[in-house]
Amino acid sequence: KESLEHLKNSTDPAVKILWLADKVSNIRTLFKLYEEEGDAMWNHFNMKDVEKQAWYYRTICKYLVELENTLAYQEYRQIVGYIFKNVKENEDD
Repeated sequence: KESLEHLKNSTDPAVKILWLADKVSNIRTLFKLYEEEGDAMWNHFNMKDVEKQAWYYRTICKYLVELENTLAYQEYRQIVGYIFKNVKENEDD
């Protein structure tokens, strides 16, 4: 949560771009795993709670929304939507 707060409060475009690059790389890896294993992929992670994973990746989408016109952001958001399509969004998000 602390690192997400830093992202949320950052006004430095370079910080946001760096976060996006890192998270696009991560979500591409998750996508490949999801395609191979489906929801069983979460067994590989320490954090196996899919709802918490969904919250984390969706929160990043919200905090990077100023980059929504970039292809990287659009790809990230699309894959997050696909992987977590069956996870209801928390109203506190």
